[in-house]
Order: sequence, then structure tokens, then C-alpha cells
Amino acid sequence: MISAHQPRLVKVGGHTSRQAAIWGALICLFVAAGCSTTDPSTTGSSPTSAPAVVTDVPTPSDPAATGVPTSASPTSVSPTTDVTVSTDPVTVTVVPQVGSPVRWMWPPVFVAPGVPVRLQIIVDGDAVPDAVAVSSPEFPAPVDALHDPSSGRWITEITIPTTFADRRIELTATASLAAATLGTDSLMVPVISETNPIEPSMVDITPTVEAELAFGDADREVGFVPAANDFPAQGPASIGVDPRYGDLVILDAQNFRLVILAGPDRIFRAIQLPLTGWLDELVIDGDTGQATVSQFEVKNRHIFATAYLVDLDTGIYTTSGPIQTPTDPPFGLRMVWSDANTQVYADLPIANGGFFPFYDAAHQTLNMSATGETWLSFFFEDGVGTGVKANGTKVVNRLPFLHPAVEDNLLAPDGTFWSISATVDPIQQGPASVHWYLTHTDPACYATVAAEIELSTQIEFTRHFAVHDGVIYLQALDANGYRVERYELPPITC
Repeated sequence: MISAHQPRLVKVGGHTSRQAAIWGALICLFVAAGCSTTDPSTTGSSPTSAPAVVTDVPTPSDPAATGVPTSASPTSVSPTTDVTVSTDPVTVTVVPQVGSPVRWMWPPVFVAPGVPVRLQIIVDGDAVPDAVAVSSPEFPAPVDALHDPSSGRWITEITIPTTFADRRIELTATASLAAATLGTDSLMVPVISETNPIEPSMVDITPTVEAELAFGDADREVGFVPAANDFPAQGPASIGVDPRYGDLVILDAQNFRLVILAGPDRIFRAIQLPLTGWLDELVIDGDTGQATVSQFEVKNRHIFATAYLVDLDTGIYTTSGPIQTPTDPPFGLRMVWSDANTQVYADLPIANGGFFPFYDAAHQTLNMSATGETWLSFFFEDGVGTGVKANGTKVVNRLPFLHPAVEDNLLAPDGTFWSISATVDPIQQGPASVHWYLTHTDPACYATVAAEIELSTQIEFTRHFAVHDGVIYLQALDANGYRVERYELPPITC
């Protein structure tokens, strides 16, 4: 099975020397051996190693480590049809957030009666509240939150009554100043009252081809680099759906661009991005008409991250970064968007990890210095299946065969979970022993619909699939080219 955090190679101008340069730089990082200070991306040659071992490496949080600040003012670049993209910075005025200043820092995805839930709330704007509280029709009185000066958050803990019997509970955060309300934000949170594994409703589904693209760098093509000399094959990295129109958005990483397949006829359009480092992941920022793209590059044996906030209608993108990443470098860094607080979170693979607040779209700021926090996690339970953990509660789906593993997953805006999982049939041998399952779980109904599917594992997708209006769009490829397959699972009934 392909790891979600393996390094991603890139191709620039059709040359493979850049691939060797990336791999050589990464080897320097992983083995902590001294390497040539010459940037191989500018010379076209592979890096060479020196016997010296570096023992004094500045920490990622130290801006003096590389001279690159840990935060930067955003810059905006207009689209161009040429391969070369102008990157001259243009200062962008950040527009203050419209609407309530109250936001859930970690929106609870589901809760269980009798299990404490820690809630964190942030309040934007110039007015500083003197009180923040969480209320519910099920609570006898609002629960006050305490302000944490170090993080700027308001933090409290609630417990859903053990007598609560509905499928969802309403939670409202209210900020006030001198008894006047500054703003509120409400959520409907699924309530889990069962603990046994879910027995999914297994269905048979046959995919249809939603779109097909050839390999290349022209219109209706996506970049692809075949596997060779221990380099794994590389192609499109991620896929999303613009919920406003149902347009498919593909991260054509090898060509450094977003490919948009618009409308029912899937009309081709491309947005070129800078030819720097490697593009890793794409997330659609809800119905804002924007997408966030992550990009990484190696500089002086450190990895730096940049975020592009792309207007999907105009092609104009705003750049935030680069900033240095934590010590353990991220690859295949899956991102999720939260409508509740206009944040992009990243599942950073470091010790005691979790979801990191990677990019704040409301303020156009990139920050990877924050401590990872456990929000939700997709997990496997040997002998049972795969599931989701959150707020001290878990939901697990029972799957056929043994040795379950989670390959890809996402949290939908409606609070349901989608996952691609694998299990192994010990009786069979070889690739045929691996079974792939697409599952859709509604925690409020405590029910799952699942189907066995075929999965392309020839290349390293950061994200295999996207979901829109209950339709699954799955990336696939073969020797003939790239395609997007369409799956439709029946709806979940409570």
C-alpha cells in the first residue's frame, strides 16, 4: 500500500534532473549528512554529499535559521496563459471577515452523552469580549469559557446529558462585551449513543467515466512521469469539486497548475502556478470560490511551505510564505477545510501529531509553528475495520477480511465521513488479496453504506477522491491516460 507521506517528485520542463535534485536534498534531510551548498535545481546536476555531519541546525521556529520569516504578507499574481508566471509581489489589502466574529477553533464533529468535550472558540475583530459562553437548549444554563492569553482562545468543557436521546444537539457560542452581544455561532453536532461496530450495508456499484485526459502539458492533458530507476510514478496529486457549480478541480502537479473541468461538458481550463518546488495538495475552500494549494521546496537542507489562495473564477492567486516547516518534513500532507472557522487544517505527520491550523483563509496567513492538536483521526482496529475518533468517542465500521488500513478519507460539510480502506484476504496471494472499500458513514444515524471498488495505486495521490452532492469522483489512470471515475452510493437511511 502506498504511504500517504512519501516524497512527491516533480518534473520541470520535461527534465528529470529536478527529480534527482529533490531526492538528493531529501536524503540530506533524512540522514543529516552534509551536502553540497550548490542548488542543483539551478545547475541541472545531482547534489553531492560530504562526510561532515551537521550538528548545529537552527530550529524551525527561529527566523534567523534561514532568513525567511515565519509569517509573510500575502502577494497576489494574475493568471497568464504562458508557462512562465510573473511572481512580482503586489501587496494585497486583507478584507476583514464579514459576519459574526465568533468562530469555533475546533468544531466538534460528534459527541457522546456523558463524555466531556473540550471546546475552543476564537473571537475576531477589534472589540475584545469580556465573556464567552456556550449554550444549548439541553443545558440548564450557559457554560462560561475562560480566556487563554497565550493562544487568544476561549476554552471550556461541556458534557452532553446522559438522558439526551436525539441524533443531534445544537451548540451556540456567544461573545459579549458589557452585556452586549458581539456575535454568535451555532453548530448542530451528531450525538453518538452506541459503541458496537457498525455493520455496513454492502452494495454493488459500477463506476462511469466522468472525464478522460491524455498525458502531456497541453489542453485536456495532465502531467505524468513513469516510474524509473527507483523513482515512483508521478501524476496529478489531488482532486476537489467546486460546490458552486460542480466543477472538477485537479491539481496537475507535474505541470504546476490547476486543471478545471467545468460544467456538464467538462470544459477544460487551467490556472498556472509558480514553477517552484513541488505542489502537494489541493483543498476547496467551501463555497467561497477559492481553493488553497500547498507547495513545498527544499532550501539549505530545510523544507519550506507556501500556500496559494486561488480564485477559481479569475485565476488570480495570493501567495503566503514561504515559511519553514517543523523538523519532520511533510509530504502528501492532506488538508481539510472547515466552513465553521474558514481555516485549512493539515494532518501533519510528526510525533504527537494531529491536525495543524495550516492556513487562515479569512486573514490570508500561513502558520506551521502552532502545536498539533487532536481534532479527529481516522484509524484501523485489527480484526474489526476502520473508523474515526473524535472527542473521546469512536465510530468504527466492520469490514470483511483482515489487516484493515485507511488509504484516504475526508469529512464532508454535512458532517458525514467518507473513507477508502483496504483489507487483506489471507487465503489469496499477491495483489488480488487486497480488497478496497469505499465507505460513507453518518455518525448521527450510526450507519454506513459501503462498496468494494478498484483503486489505482500506480502513483502517489495525496488525495484519491472528492465528493459532491453524494457523488464520488475518484482519480484513476492506466497506460492510456488519466480519468476521473464517478461512483454513486445509495443514501444512508436513519
